[in-house]
Amino acid sequence: MADRPPLYFVRHGETEWNRDRRIQGRIDIPLNAAGRAQAAAVARRLKELVDAPASVDFYASPLARTRETMAPILSGFGVPETRAHYDERLVERGFGAFDGQTWRELFAAGIDPDQDPAAFHDWRPDGGESLADVAVRVGAWLATVRRPAIVVSHGGVSRVLRGLMLGLDKREVVHLDVPQHRFFRIAEGRIAWFDLSLEPS
Repeated sequence: MADRPPLYFVRHGETEWNRDRRIQGRIDIPLNAAGRAQAAAVARRLKELVDAPASVDFYASPLARTRETMAPILSGFGVPETRAHYDERLVERGFGAFDGQTWRELFAAGIDPDQDPAAFHDWRPDGGESLADVAVRVGAWLATVRRPAIVVSHGGVSRVLRGLMLGLDKREVVHLDVPQHRFFRIAEGRIAWFDLSLEPS
């Protein structure tokens, strides 16, 4: 997908549920203090990388944790919140009956991505979505992107978006890292990572 415009992807900052290894899915959990510091650090780093915000589109999931992460980015560039597109197609994967449970509880129920990554990619929880389902809606959103973009979304979206843009096998997608202390840019079919400094310069 080397012909696509450059895209910066930011996973939302940390929440207490992230810290507790609890599945958030569609549940609307706010950032904690560490997450707010990460969001501020992302905003500072993006200002170093993007020198023409008027040429960039801003997209985010509509959940609180992504809105809170996007807010300092918009403020840092001096652009109004109305520039941001909050798109339901960028919301986190719904885990249905497992939303709110811990990852340990999920694994204890026999759902293990290490045992069969391809099966986990296609596994749809009761009342939830598979990663394959998420890829369909994220792919539909991606087809609408015409300009360079800054995107704030979630771990599951991060995985499937990289899969779509880099042509990865679904077994690879399952095990992609989704850090909150760094973000990436995909441009001309290549990925570059950027670390955060939590100390303002």
